[in-house]
Amino acid sequence: MKLFLFFLIAINIQAVSILDKVKNLDYKISNISKSIDKSKKDIIELEKKLENSKLRIRNLKNSNKKLEIIIKKRVKYLFKILNGNNFLQLIDSKDALSVERKEKFFKIVINNDINLIRNYLIKLKEINKIIDLYENQIKELKERQLKLEIQKKDFIKERNEKRRYIIKVKKSRTLNKKLKNEKKVVSNKINKKLVTRNSYSGFLRMKGKLDFPVNSKVYKWYYVRYIKSKKYYDMHKGLTFKVPIGTRVHNVYKGNIVFANYIKGYGKTVIVSHGGGFYSIYMHLSKILKKSGEKVEDREVIALSGDTGSTEYPKLYFEIRKKKNPINLNKWFNVKK
Repeated sequence: MKLFLFFLIAINIQAVSILDKVKNLDYKISNISKSIDKSKKDIIELEKKLENSKLRIRNLKNSNKKLEIIIKKRVKYLFKILNGNNFLQLIDSKDALSVERKEKFFKIVINNDINLIRNYLIKLKEINKIIDLYENQIKELKERQLKLEIQKKDFIKERNEKRRYIIKVKKSRTLNKKLKNEKKVVSNKINKKLVTRNSYSGFLRMKGKLDFPVNSKVYKWYYVRYIKSKKYYDMHKGLTFKVPIGTRVHNVYKGNIVFANYIKGYGKTVIVSHGGGFYSIYMHLSKILKKSGEKVEDREVIALSGDTGSTEYPKLYFEIRKKKNPINLNKWFNVKK
């Protein structure tokens, strides 16, 4: 019975698609990455709000300081009047008209002082209100920063989990074989996206003149080798550039984008048609900057490199295909191998 259960579990493990699992891990990592980007934007917005609050507090305090100086002068002046002969002169009146004039004068003086004090108190209240807002903004900023740190840890955790899984798959002969078979199926699906057109293209004339899609040396060149001891062909039908995540990826020649999306095994992928049946393919991207159907020029930035798909390290994998078949790229670029 135990042997039968073990057999069922083994069948189930084999039934699970490696590329589907990798895609799910990429999806999880991508969602965390989006959350990180949002948190960073929120923090920038909060920092701007903090700066605005600080500026408002500073301006209001400066304005109130001026009012405070005026009020102090007024109090000092009134104190002098009340304690000297000036006050007696102000209230000493011999006729009704003089009394009426002095009454108006006192009202103007008193109302002016009351307005000064009222404005001072209103601004003081506003300052305290903004200080409370400022303190809440600082609290919110600290919470967002803490949240961002947690998101970054989750991001690293998920990315490491994916890398460990890919390494485990590639170390296992059975799983690695399964991965290669799955990628062959996907590669055939990519070919279906490449609709061969016989229109003339100047792309063929670019042989030996192209620039690399990234500003980096080639980590792995195109090769096809037969391993006698293992009786199989070891193939690398493109160029691999080992570059940091976020490296700008340039289109190698003008054309039209015919695909810009996720492909199982190859991650985020861009395919550019250059006419005459030629296509350039950019794989394992972290971010696609163009949409399918868009025209692109020579050396235009179309994406950012990454580590999506079945790769254990950040890189750009690049191919050129002619009538759905990868071609030897080693003599297509303006550098020596």
